[in-house]
Amino acid sequence: STLKLWNLEGSLVSDPFKGHTRAVSSVAISSDGRTIVSGGADNTVQLWDWQDDLISKPFEGHSNGIFSVTANNQTIVSGGEDGLIRLWNYTGESTDELREGQDGAVLSVAISHDDIIVSGGEDWFVKRWDRQGELIRPPLEGHTDIVRTIDLSPDGDMIASGSYDKTVRLWDRQGNLVKPPFEGHSDAVSAVAFDPNGEFIVSGSWDNTIRKWDLKGNLLATFTG
Repeated sequence: STLKLWNLEGSLVSDPFKGHTRAVSSVAISSDGRTIVSGGADNTVQLWDWQDDLISKPFEGHSNGIFSVTANNQTIVSGGEDGLIRLWNYTGESTDELREGQDGAVLSVAISHDDIIVSGGEDWFVKRWDRQGELIRPPLEGHTDIVRTIDLSPDGDMIASGSYDKTVRLWDRQGNLVKPPFEGHSDAVSAVAFDPNGEFIVSGSWDNTIRKWDLKGNLLATFTG
């Protein structure tokens, strides 16, 4: 039920952040680097400064646990077991609720610098939402199992998704599959991330490996340990 802050040598640099009453499932840092956002099984989003102080009261609105949080400089986004995507401002007000066409839990959310939101979940789709909160149709189809993880490239022009179907997929912002599925993991893909320059993708899997790919789908390295 805590957050912990570490330096790159693996040492704790503060006391644990205490505020959630159940497991913390997702953490994110705002794009300006000033604020830490967390979401938990206690149905709340919480906002922290770097001195482990809560900036406001817990954000309440989800009726079940939260699986994913993300943030840019203006907006905090949360997705949860209740099938909702909620948008919040930094004072804790819920500014929108996105649900259209959502079937099952929302497991991963991402937001671009210009407020395009991408989500993945139990319905196997990758979905995009415009800055007015309208679903951009059609949803992105291709995965054959739950979409557990998504990330946006730093420029917001590409979407990476990882699924229980053991693949990573790369899409452009218009929803086109850029390359065939990236195949190599032998179990569910549970995490994907672009590097800060948008030149490669890293994926983590239940097969206990981390894999590094270029944007053409070539496997560059496999990390074990």
